[in-house]
Amino acid sequence: MSLLAGAFLAGFAVLAVPLLLHRLKERSPAETTVSSLMLMREAEEPARTRTALAHRVLLALRLALLAAITLAFAKPVVEVMSAVPIGDEVQPADLVVLDVSLSMRRSSAWSEALDVVRDLQRGEGRLVLAGDRLTAVSALIDAEPGWSRLDFAGLPQRIEAALAAWPTPPGGWRVHLVSDFQATAAPERFNALVEGIQWPVELHVVGGHGANWAVAADAIPAAAVDQSAQTGPDVARIEAVVTSFAADSRQRASPARRLSVSLHRDGEEVDRAAIAVAAGGRTPVAFDVPAMAEETVAWEVRIDADDALPADDVARVVQSARDATRVAVLAPRAEDSGMRFLLAALDASGFAKPTLLDTDSVWRPADVDCLILVDPGSLPTSTERRLTRYTDAGGGVLTIVGPRTQRARLLPFGGEVGASPFSASLQVVVRDVGHPLAAGGWGSVTVDRALILPTGYGQTILSLVPRARESPQPGSARGLPLARNSPQPGSARGLPLARDRELGGVPMLTEQRLGAGRMVTLSTALDRQWSTLVLQPAFVGFVANVVDYLAGEFARAGHAGEPLPVTSGNVQLFDAQGVRVLALGDTTGGSGNVLRVAEPGLYSVRTPGKETLLAVNVDPRESDLAPMSADLLERWRTAAQRGGSAMTRPAVQAATVEPTGTPLASVLLTLGLALLIVESAAANVGRVRPRAWIGRA
Repeated sequence: MSLLAGAFLAGFAVLAVPLLLHRLKERSPAETTVSSLMLMREAEEPARTRTALAHRVLLALRLALLAAITLAFAKPVVEVMSAVPIGDEVQPADLVVLDVSLSMRRSSAWSEALDVVRDLQRGEGRLVLAGDRLTAVSALIDAEPGWSRLDFAGLPQRIEAALAAWPTPPGGWRVHLVSDFQATAAPERFNALVEGIQWPVELHVVGGHGANWAVAADAIPAAAVDQSAQTGPDVARIEAVVTSFAADSRQRASPARRLSVSLHRDGEEVDRAAIAVAAGGRTPVAFDVPAMAEETVAWEVRIDADDALPADDVARVVQSARDATRVAVLAPRAEDSGMRFLLAALDASGFAKPTLLDTDSVWRPADVDCLILVDPGSLPTSTERRLTRYTDAGGGVLTIVGPRTQRARLLPFGGEVGASPFSASLQVVVRDVGHPLAAGGWGSVTVDRALILPTGYGQTILSLVPRARESPQPGSARGLPLARNSPQPGSARGLPLARDRELGGVPMLTEQRLGAGRMVTLSTALDRQWSTLVLQPAFVGFVANVVDYLAGEFARAGHAGEPLPVTSGNVQLFDAQGVRVLALGDTTGGSGNVLRVAEPGLYSVRTPGKETLLAVNVDPRESDLAPMSADLLERWRTAAQRGGSAMTRPAVQAATVEPTGTPLASVLLTLGLALLIVESAAANVGRVRPRAWIGRA
């Protein structure tokens, strides 16, 4: 027998109360000393035996009553050993992970998924919705397909993190993954699908493989448009690309599809074009629009396609006005070739003409939103002090190295660079996929020369690895390889890289916090002898992104569910109808605030003193509805069952003896009630006078 609340045994101290009371009633007769007994009258001594016996019986009843009540509160339990019958098995609880990404908005896929989930939900189970994040819901009625993307890379670890919030059932978990299993959601490295599996996983494939068409658009400023054929004023351009995603070889062999593409502004159609899109092909189309010098305009490009996924038939794009961001370029030698590429990129990005400075220029930090240092080398003390005041006040600096920095072996704000640059054919890989400066076509950039940055200089955004040994890995939000999964450059190539194993490559783009501001450093020069960066379209996008980032400007475009950095602590987001969808302080993040917009559309972003437009589109990878190959799904099923078999709970056999507890509290309370009745009756014995009652009758 065991006690569940043994502390209540202290109540036995109450037994001393009736003992003390009964002791006080037992009085000895008084004794008197006299001189002689001859004159005393003889009298009979009263009998006390019957009274003493009654008192002892009452004392025993009262002690038993208090003891029974005390033991009842202590909750005694009698353990009895019993065996489990043969054939009884502890079944695992079902965790249903339902894909709610954009591709599941197809009616066929979603209706099939709901039927599968209803069949799986039984007993002690849980339902989790999987999109850009995992979300637990209490009932299937709360589930609906979203607008974001689901990436299967690292899904086992995310599922395990969700399970950690719940107690593990006796039979463990069995995970059911219900999805259309898009091929674009599968990582290139198969191990990313099964690493970290703790429970058996069953795959449930839903959805058809219908054909789909999608449109993507971009705004080209007037400075980047060829005006040779134009007779009127400068014009900008909205360039769109319509892509056909064929489901199978029969559809890819079908004739081209004729589609109508329309351009809309403020809900009204302003232009239209007819195009033919080959099955599985891409067709570009361009619309000339007025160049906006003082106003930012939002456009929508739509296609009239009766396809499986209408959500990607609209592309939203923001045409920015001539940006009022105050950019200053500090270059000791303004005639450097890199200056020509930089100024052209700033102009093509729509920024106002920058202010050109040199080391002798006098400028006020308050008059500069973003400062670009082009191969600064060794700077005068007065310039370094002005830079320190600028960053302490929250200013952003872009530092681009070059021959002068190589000779000086110094970077602004301290730190020695490598003694000499290395020479090798290197490829750019993304280290921080969530950083806004990681966007763009960096995979096509080749770097031949770069400086080695100081150890512990800052956060690495982009790295360099040898092209011959680099192997693209999954996980990048934009299809770029991750450096952490890439082979490290080794000493066999003659590269003096002491930090390769630590950083996964040579840092190319890093960020360093300086007071309230920040500095971004590019470790290669704006020179064709150093890299192909200035010859790639990625360079113009990089210049626009880095100026906006360092100046504290909000992003102008993004994907639904994609994290967007928020440089300002005060951000408000309004949809096209003027309804606020994000209030002050609703941003979340670790080192920096992050904003996620759940639905595509045109939004207005308001920060202190500024207001800009944000175009949110669906992720283009969700438009390709082609499923994973049957061979890949079978390998996944096999690996998932094998990986989770060690965590399954075996059936309990009859020979297994388990203790079962029988509580005695109710029995003791019943006994206490009976003792109370008996004690009351015993205490009133002799006090009732029958004759008096008979006479009254």
